[in-house]
Amino acid sequence: IDFPVLLDTDRQVFGDYEIRVYPSTFIIDRNSKLPYDLPGHSLTYKTILEAHLQYMLGEIDEKKLNDIISFRREIVDESAVMAERRYNLALKFTEAQLYEQAIEAAKKSIEVKSDVASPRILLGFLFLATKEGDKAFQEFSKAIEIDPLAHDAKTGIGAALILKGDIDRAIEILNAAIIANPCPERTYYELGRAYELKGEKDKSIEMYKKAVEKVIKRQVMPSSIK
Repeated sequence: IDFPVLLDTDRQVFGDYEIRVYPSTFIIDRNSKLPYDLPGHSLTYKTILEAHLQYMLGEIDEKKLNDIISFRREIVDESAVMAERRYNLALKFTEAQLYEQAIEAAKKSIEVKSDVASPRILLGFLFLATKEGDKAFQEFSKAIEIDPLAHDAKTGIGAALILKGDIDRAIEILNAAIIANPCPERTYYELGRAYELKGEKDKSIEMYKKAVEKVIKRQVMPSSIK
């Protein structure tokens, strides 16, 4: 998609629209009615969304709509399902700081389905955590080949370049990554590191402050309540 995506960071419309999961898509018709909502992004999300839009525009009837949705549910890509499971497992290992297990799970996700960017981005950040800059750079680069709008991958490339000692190039890439990234906390942090290594103290402090500011603004509840 290439249209603006709204982020309900303060959960102001969360209750009004009965949102159950993020992300959610709501289709509003020409009379400002809300006839459909699609919670989450399932493996058949794109097909289901397009079918609903075609139905609302009068391009297909209700029977065709139901046929499309039912048919797509029957032929879900099993490799995509397995890849997603292994990716989720890699995330769990990452949260527990079990990086070796997380790396193996992410690699297995990529083996099953190599044309998805998210496992490669995760693997790249895991390689950053284990100080393997070249491997991290390779995974982030492949992720961008798959999805040129993968902002986290661009941040990862900047971090990998810092690890490899190419500070000037890292600063250039990280500054570009901030522009379109809706959640640039990590990008600001990596820029802070880059400027610090370069000896530019004032710029480094400025970037660290921006990183902290973004984190605080996204913090809804105090940590003591969780």
